[in-house]
Amino acid sequence: IDMIDESAKEVRSISHNMMPNMLIKSGLAKAIREFVDKISSSGKLKVELEIIGLDKPINKTTESFLFRILQELINNIIKHSQANFVSIQLVRHDNEITLMVEDNGKGFNYNKAMQQDGAGIKNIISRVAFLNGNVNFDSTLDKGTTVVIEFPV
Repeated sequence: IDMIDESAKEVRSISHNMMPNMLIKSGLAKAIREFVDKISSSGKLKVELEIIGLDKPINKTTESFLFRILQELINNIIKHSQANFVSIQLVRHDNEITLMVEDNGKGFNYNKAMQQDGAGIKNIISRVAFLNGNVNFDSTLDKGTTVVIEFPV
């Protein structure tokens, strides 16, 4: 439990240190790569990252929301899932961006999580809604979680 608490504090610290300056200076793809490198270098979570099609800039508000969504997803994984591996795919298509985050953790009951006081999933849902997107949480107890987010650009 102490390690989980420390990991969550570390992710929050990284999140606050990187936003918004890293995003403003380097753009979304580089900010995400640096965020993932810091998480991976801690040794607590192995992260595989694939970014496709983000060579063209997107709206700064969209970049900011997307970065915060990813931070929240990773924070939730570290804090709750007991995962040791995460796969992140971020793909820009012609008219849409897709973010898929998969972990090998313990999974969770989505309906039960929505009834609890925590704001993590609710923050993700509200940010995705702001981007006029869709989010799907697919989680199976003891088999991990996949989150797929799609929104127009």
